[in-house]
Amino acid sequence: MLPGYPPRTVLDLVKLTADIGGAVAVGVALWTAFGVFAVDVQTGAAGKGGEVSLPALAPAAVEELRAARPQAAAPETADAGPQRRISGRELAFAALTAGQLAVILPVLAGAGQAASQVLEDERGEDAVRLIPHSVTAVLVGAAALLAAAWLLSTLGAIVTFGGFTVTRDGDRLRIRRGLVSRNEATVPVGRVRAVRVVEGLLRRPFGLASLTVEVTGYAEEASAARTLFPLVRVRDVPAFLSEFLPELADDVTGLERPPARAARRYALVPALVAVALSFGLWFLVGPFALFALLIGLYGIARWRSAGWRLQDGRLAVRSLVIARTTVLAPARFRESHTVSQNVFQRRARLADLSVAFGKGTTARVRHLDEGAARSAWAAL
Repeated sequence: MLPGYPPRTVLDLVKLTADIGGAVAVGVALWTAFGVFAVDVQTGAAGKGGEVSLPALAPAAVEELRAARPQAAAPETADAGPQRRISGRELAFAALTAGQLAVILPVLAGAGQAASQVLEDERGEDAVRLIPHSVTAVLVGAAALLAAAWLLSTLGAIVTFGGFTVTRDGDRLRIRRGLVSRNEATVPVGRVRAVRVVEGLLRRPFGLASLTVEVTGYAEEASAARTLFPLVRVRDVPAFLSEFLPELADDVTGLERPPARAARRYALVPALVAVALSFGLWFLVGPFALFALLIGLYGIARWRSAGWRLQDGRLAVRSLVIARTTVLAPARFRESHTVSQNVFQRRARLADLSVAFGKGTTARVRHLDEGAARSAWAAL
């Protein structure tokens, strides 16, 4: 408890903050080894973390906070709605296909830093002899490094999403997750602005995706904290949202693709990068450099993935960077929308359409037909 504040005063302070600020989320982390809870209350005006943070509460105090509701919320007697818990099979597949770059990239960067420190050592000449000089050895070493990073990514996903459970409770979503530290977030549905259907590189061949949400005042939190469910089949997304978040439910199929004349504009830059990279790598790895030409296919993949639909006041926009992401949101929840053109797009009668739903979600589709983009802008 806070020094100088009796337990009742602390609980009233948390409730008052939630009522005045319009609580975005109430996060509860359980440290099972000691049987205590840490509670964060976050409002729309807050940055990362909570405006009120209580690092150690007894279970009875937490239950009282869970029962607290803002005045405009549903009555406490309302029955809890549908609930879904991730199965062991789903968790295993979600972990194996997570492919978290946040884990892989630091591992690669750390390996490079370690190598540079070895070379700067007094016995640098001896260390140089340990560095593989053949292309095969380099590829084997890189594969081993990526395998180790993938293992770390898998373990991290299991720890983060173990026991993941989502429950629709009246006008709120209750989300629990975590093996080592059990985290529970209570999110008012009225604060949810958009849903992102994220099909990762390793999940797309299996028709799988994760669902995340854009919540007012919650955009700076880690992606795991904004996860609605870690693994669902893409074809089941409309049914899942209809059950747990019908206010934002929509179909991810039937989107309109940019015109055929836009395909070469999607492909041009990746093709130039592929040619330049192949030429540069030829002197290092020889014919293996030709594999870099596959980068040229990335542009065509982006064109084939891009799509949009504005129907019955609901917007759906799909794009591809590494993962293929579809943003589903009611158009009235947008914060801004923009149509832009560069010099080359004007000549081709093409334009880009961007719609922002908070800090963390911008639905953007490039190289639309100019007339369609301006019609969508006017409709929005």
